[in-house]
Amino acid sequence: MDITRRAFLGLSALAAVTGGYSFFIEPSWLDIKKYKIHTAKWPKTAKTLRIAFASDFHFGCPSVRLEEAAHIVEKINALNADIIFLGGDFLISGVLLGKYVAPAPIAEILSGLH
Repeated sequence: MDITRRAFLGLSALAAVTGGYSFFIEPSWLDIKKYKIHTAKWPKTAKTLRIAFASDFHFGCPSVRLEEAAHIVEKINALNADIIFLGGDFLISGVLLGKYVAPAPIAEILSGLH
């Protein structure tokens, strides 16, 4: 097998693995990271402030259905945060096999955050 064909096969395999990961694994991956930040400016008598930040929902991607938003809301609520920030990327545009999801149903489900 010549080098050109081997290179083509190698790149094709890499593209298939990367595409599979991007389409099947990463979109359903809900990553929760916890950090403890201490500052001398925070009053010693004040209670700890718990903050949650969620983003990159990408509703409408073939692997991210709107029905999964309720699961995400449950996970965020389980963190018992005092403040919840939503960072964006709620919708998709131009994603292969994706389907547009209107903002209203997303907002309705995310309104369950407390």
